[in-house]
Amino acid sequence: MALSDLFANAFSGDNAFPATLSLIGTGIQAGGQALYGRDAATTGANQNAVAQWQAAQLRRNAGQDVAASQRDAYQIGLEGQYITSRAIANAAGSGGAATDPSVVGVISRIAGQSAYQQASALYGGTARAQALELQAEGAEQTGQLARARGKSTQTAANFGALATTMRGGASLYEKYGLPAKKSAGLGAPSDQSAMGDSGWGW
Repeated sequence: MALSDLFANAFSGDNAFPATLSLIGTGIQAGGQALYGRDAATTGANQNAVAQWQAAQLRRNAGQDVAASQRDAYQIGLEGQYITSRAIANAAGSGGAATDPSVVGVISRIAGQSAYQQASALYGGTARAQALELQAEGAEQTGQLARARGKSTQTAANFGALATTMRGGASLYEKYGLPAKKSAGLGAPSDQSAMGDSGWGW
């Protein structure tokens, strides 16, 4: 049966109303599945966008922490130099020299303390930056997974909508497209049966 004949048979006479309802129901169900898939994909994409933004913020904070630790280390170095200069000036005012063992010991301790504080500041900034980088990577992966789930859900929903449409079409054909089957034994009697079992017509 041609498609035009199927629709002509389905949407004419007493068949028109139930066929129309069946077609509308199939369309609504398939459309709902497709919309669900589209919404899932959109949600996944939005979640990924938010996650990427969070990752960028975390990396920006990491860079700021490193820069702040470098400034702190530089400031500590300046303070160490200032304290060293004062120690030398005090030694000179007391009649000592920068090469005196006691003065050298003081300068060494100041330099050592300053270097330790500088290293601690740099290490702290680096450690915080590394932790933020790990968080950024985690946010990126979370966003990518959300986007992948959304796309997968959309694909499944589209296939579901296609299957729904095909089932609806098959049901429509089964109801209105198949030729009517005649029940055996209910047709007109044959010439031979009309003549009787003997075939003589008596």
